[in-house]
Amino acid sequence: MTRRRFTVLPEFFDRLDLLLPSERADSGIPSATDFIVYDLSPILDALAEDYESETLPLPGTTERVVVASGITAKYIAITVRLGSDERIEVVSIELDLGQA
Repeated sequence: MTRRRFTVLPEFFDRLDLLLPSERADSGIPSATDFIVYDLSPILDALAEDYESETLPLPGTTERVVVASGITAKYIAITVRLGSDERIEVVSIELDLGQA
């Protein structure tokens, strides 16, 4: 199986910036960097290895979703799609920060 390449689109980071602060909060809320290091990296690795089995189709669209739990978030939903060059495009994110 060929490992796919991916691109994280600017709108993904725009959404992440709305969901998480730039620095870890004293209250325990993780930073965007915490999420990228601890949760996003392993998810992207899994996607690169097996895009189809790691995602679910979003009906009526060409997009798919990865649903996971992580270290910084209890629930993670990342919207992805394949670009014309078969590269994975990471489009958007939703998080539930409940106790992970």
